Amino acid sequence: MSYFYFMNNSSSTQMMGFIITDETHTIIIDGGTGSDAENLLNILSLCGKKIDGWFFTHPHIDHIGAFMKIAKEKLMPLPEIFLNFPPPEFVKNHTSRNQNEYKTLVAFNELCPSFTKIKKGDVFNFGNITLEVLRTFNPEITSDTVNSSSAVFKVSDKKSLLILGDLSKASGYELMNMFSQNQLKCDYTQLSHHGQNGVDFKFYEYILPEICLWASPKWLYNNDTGEGFDTGIFNTVRTREWMDTLGAKKHYVEFEGPHKLEL
Repeated sequence: MSYFYFMNNSSSTQMMGFIITDETHTIIIDGGTGSDAENLLNILSLCGKKIDGWFFTHPHIDHIGAFMKIAKEKLMPLPEIFLNFPPPEFVKNHTSRNQNEYKTLVAFNELCPSFTKIKKGDVFNFGNITLEVLRTFNPEITSDTVNSSSAVFKVSDKKSLLILGDLSKASGYELMNMFSQNQLKCDYTQLSHHGQNGVDFKFYEYILPEICLWASPKWLYNNDTGEGFDTGIFNTVRTREWMDTLGAKKHYVEFEGPHKLEL
C-alpha cells in the first residue's frame, strides 16, 4: 500500500511539500521553506526508507527552501533530483517582480549542480508508486514567469494525486489543451498557487476536484491578515466558493496537517 504525507507549514509562511511512500520506496515533491526543513526530515524518519528521488515543481523559495537548507547544511544525503526550471537569465529578463526570484534560482543551482531534467510524458516508477510528468516549463508563457513554469505531476497507485504547484491561468489552459478531462481527473487535487490566483474556475470546472488539498496557512485559507475573515487581498475564499459550486467532497488544509492519506 502507498500513502502520502501532505506537509503542514512550520511557520506562518505559505509552503508546499509532499512525501510519497510505499513499503520500500519514498519520493519527495517540493518540501517548503527553510523553516520547514526540520519537519520534512522528521516525516522522512517516519517513512524509514531510502529516498529514491526529489521532484520539484518550480523555483520559488516556499517550494525549494527546505531543500536549499538541507543541501547547504548537509543534513542528509541527497537523492537524485528531478526538475525542469527556467534558466536564470530567462527569469531575470521576464519576471515582473524584483530580482529575488532570479537570485533564489542562482543560489539553488549552486547547491544543485547535478539533476535529471524532466519533460512532458516522462513516467517514473518507484515500487507501487507511478509519477507521470504532465507538463514542464514552457518558454512561450512569459506572464507570471516562475509560477507559470510549474511542472505538473500525476502520482498514482490505487488512487491518484494531481500536483499543480503554482500553476498559472495561462499554464492551466495549456494543460487543458493537452489532456482530456478524464486524463486530468484524480482522486486528490492540490489546488494551484496555495488556493488562490492560480488556475481559474474554467480549469477546475474541467477537472472537477473531489478531494482538495490546500497548501495554505490559516490566515491565507481564511483571507484574514488581521482584520477578520475574507478582509484581505487574496482570493482563497473565492476558490473555496468555487469548490462548493463544483461539488468537492472533502478538504485537507496544510495548517491542520500533516495529513497522511492513502494513495
